[in-house]
Amino acid sequence: MTEDELRESFDRDVEISVNLGVPAHLYQGKKDHFDWSGRFTVQINDRDFAMAVTPSTLFVNEVDPTGPVATMIGSEWLDTPIGKLFHVDYLARQVNGGFQIFRRHDSSPFPGFEATEHTHVLVYTNGSGEKQYFPVAIDFTEE
Repeated sequence: MTEDELRESFDRDVEISVNLGVPAHLYQGKKDHFDWSGRFTVQINDRDFAMAVTPSTLFVNEVDPTGPVATMIGSEWLDTPIGKLFHVDYLARQVNGGFQIFRRHDSSPFPGFEATEHTHVLVYTNGSGEKQYFPVAIDFTEE
């Protein structure tokens, strides 16, 4: 990678970090590299998954070294009826479907999930286009 490409990649990682709500101390003040991950657990279709998100990937089951790794394919802020939302899209060839992680701009709970402590909502879309919504509490730490 060229120096310009490295700078562009670093700037994109900072932007994703800010928009996902990663604590600032995990990326601020870094000059050319930082390494954070956000871990959370979720039960999908009666199976427990220990997931981990990084600036560019989603490990679908981090504890399984052969588990799928989903690559970020896009992100954006959306104006919706429930407020401004940031979402990141992930796609894994091994999974018949995809994942999205959503965060509310004001970090308030998502409607319908107030009874569950959460910071984000994970959306799983299966190969038939059916969506499942999971409130998750992501714990961001430095690697």
